[in-house]
Amino acid sequence: MKIELRTLHSGEMFALSALLNTAFTGAADTRHFEEGLPKMWVDDDEHMARHIAVFEDGVMAGAVGIYPYDVQIGTKTLRFATVGNIGVLKEYRGRGYMKLLMDAAMEVLEREHIDVSRLGGLRSRYEHYGYEMCGTNYNIRLSKRNAEEAYPGGTGITFSPVSEDDHAALALVRRWYNTSAIACGRGDDTDLYRTLCAWKNRPYLARLDGNPIGYLCASPDGSSVAEHGACSEDLHTEMLCAWVLQGSAYEIRAELYPWDIGLCRKLGMICESFSAVPATQCKILSPDRFADALLSLKASMTPLVPGSVSLGIADFGTLVMEADGGSARAYRCDAPADDTLDALTAARMLFGMMPPDLCAPLSENTARLLSAWLPLPFSWNGQDRV
Repeated sequence: MKIELRTLHSGEMFALSALLNTAFTGAADTRHFEEGLPKMWVDDDEHMARHIAVFEDGVMAGAVGIYPYDVQIGTKTLRFATVGNIGVLKEYRGRGYMKLLMDAAMEVLEREHIDVSRLGGLRSRYEHYGYEMCGTNYNIRLSKRNAEEAYPGGTGITFSPVSEDDHAALALVRRWYNTSAIACGRGDDTDLYRTLCAWKNRPYLARLDGNPIGYLCASPDGSSVAEHGACSEDLHTEMLCAWVLQGSAYEIRAELYPWDIGLCRKLGMICESFSAVPATQCKILSPDRFADALLSLKASMTPLVPGSVSLGIADFGTLVMEADGGSARAYRCDAPADDTLDALTAARMLFGMMPPDLCAPLSENTARLLSAWLPLPFSWNGQDRV
């Protein structure tokens, strides 16, 4: 039996599609992955080289994808990578191919100097590779009754679909998206449009008195709004209310993010419910760069209690976090730490949504400052999976 592990290339897209669709849905031609993640399906070396496959006697038995991209966090740029779309055909399971693929993916993250990697999947499986629940997404339910009471006379906002060749509309979408405190690089207009259409969502441009004021991406039945942006908080709130008022669904679900302070306040007074959930699972390869970007972002949003914290993180060293009113920073040093944590606990505490004292016991100064500084404003939009 011959086992080969290698990067894919052009001409192998259809074999990869058949493998993943079969592994996840039981049939090669379901188009589950093509319709769910249209951005990844280009049969050239650039797109296919993002995948590693294991072959047994020349047959593709399993594969994994590693998708790198830049993420702007406030004024700082970090290198992220999603690890995902990992599948092994049923008849080849139990032979260690999943571990072989994940080990190869971890080597790519190190070689490519990735700061943060993310994925979705079973926590008990992927924590062995250093992934932990991180970030916070706020979920709202907004009903027709909520919207009618907020805008009893209606809104006057209209919606029209955005097409792949409508470059003027896509330029507006890109501009509004890029005003977000955390924004992923989305490539050219083709990649942007396919990102907006991930998971079968469709983008719409919102207009008021004929003028574009925002956009949203919604599920086919309109009940789930996967992404949304607008030129002001007031019009943003009105746009979401207009969507539910004009749709066939009685209520819609949408996500808000920790940096959407004004929007959270406005919709928090209107919506039927408001809940918080972990955003994604992350492997933090550069805790200093990630903490520095997020702590700086938070300091730009709200004044932070002044002080300094030093945390020892296993297999990393000492992470120092400092704040002084409107500025903050984080960096690595070799000095002894006040508190020491394993890597998973550090990720859960520093980048997750749980209060620090619910993650681990801490010294008095560390507990006082981290309780004031955390959670950091990290979140994740599922449209940017690849």
